[in-house]
Amino acid sequence: MKFHFSKTFVFFIVAGLFCLSTTAYALGNSNAPFPWKLHQVDEFVDQQIHEKDIREGRVNLKGPEAEQGYSYYLKKAVTAEQKSKIKELEMDKSLGLGEWKREAMRIIGELKMDSPRVTRADAEEIIGKYKDETSIKDAFNLIAGAPDWEGGSGISRSIYFMDDERKEAIYVFSNGVYHVVNDQNGKQTMVPFERDGSLPKPGTTAQPGN
Repeated sequence: MKFHFSKTFVFFIVAGLFCLSTTAYALGNSNAPFPWKLHQVDEFVDQQIHEKDIREGRVNLKGPEAEQGYSYYLKKAVTAEQKSKIKELEMDKSLGLGEWKREAMRIIGELKMDSPRVTRADAEEIIGKYKDETSIKDAFNLIAGAPDWEGGSGISRSIYFMDDERKEAIYVFSNGVYHVVNDQNGKQTMVPFERDGSLPKPGTTAQPGN
């Protein structure tokens, strides 16, 4: 018996294996450049999809959520200054393919400028109460209003910065929640939560942007 696999099927299998292997490596290796290097996975997957769409003569659609993102904020922006700030956010791809949601909402007035941030104590309590990604993010959003950044073409994630300087952040993935701390030299350390023993041991990673 012979089996015939379409190019589309093979592409998604390869892309899926790449994402899974990259995720496993990043989450399982304390010396991996986690989580700042995840944007490289986004770029790889997005490029593969884009090339596939070109070959098949289709437009590279980003999905309804992405279409509602910055387009929505620009429509809600009233002043030229607001629109300029939204466009600056849209151009910022430093964390990968995603949306600077919290700041965009603050710019258009849908979120107060002095909205509180998620603390480690908040995160400890929330992950002790909830185990699924949706419930955890909903609880975080009740405090912060929205994640600072949300997206990911290869590995979806939501990021809640714990300070305005972005030295500490809570990363929410489908498989867990991570507290990431940057020291004065730019090195990162993952600090496990006491209520989640499945998280990897703390370890320094590469300097952001390297």
